[in-house]
Amino acid sequence: MIKYFFPREPLSSNHNFEGDKLSLDEARKMWLQILKQEMGLVALLDEDENQFQIVGANITGISHKSDKHDIKMKGEWEKINKIINTITSEGNLFERYGVDSYLSAMGLSVHPEFHGLGLGLKLLECREKVCKHFNLKMTATVFTAASSQHIAKKCGFHTIVEHEYRTYAIDGEILYPNLNGKISLMAKVYT
Repeated sequence: MIKYFFPREPLSSNHNFEGDKLSLDEARKMWLQILKQEMGLVALLDEDENQFQIVGANITGISHKSDKHDIKMKGEWEKINKIINTITSEGNLFERYGVDSYLSAMGLSVHPEFHGLGLGLKLLECREKVCKHFNLKMTATVFTAASSQHIAKKCGFHTIVEHEYRTYAIDGEILYPNLNGKISLMAKVYT
């Protein structure tokens, strides 16, 4: 995730995470915390009898209504965390869908050598099986890149909240005046 996600993800690349050890450490800690739920999705390449290469990943976990979002993070990562939490709050997902929990994610990435093969779409499609296994009615994520928003729509996600980067402000401050594109909270309900 560090090697391929950050350079291509709009917010992380805008904050130059590659040169920010503090933010990289915070992101690692957050991902490890989510992965402790043992719900992360990976695409594997079977290279040999007993060897596999991870070629794609979606860091998924369950968000609960009772979760506290007041955890302070360090470095530039705190800014991104605040944006994700603010946009997710705008969506009122628990009230909107009448749920106490849903499958969320913080990072979808495919190894560059495997772009164009539909692995990102397959990873998003796998969320349905996870939701059914854990009796979750829905999944939702803040998608930050046009490519992930495109495959989410293709997979049946719909947009709940969307902001243009150039005009999006928190506490009166426009955060990304020079960044093209949109940031979108998107959800999919399973029946």
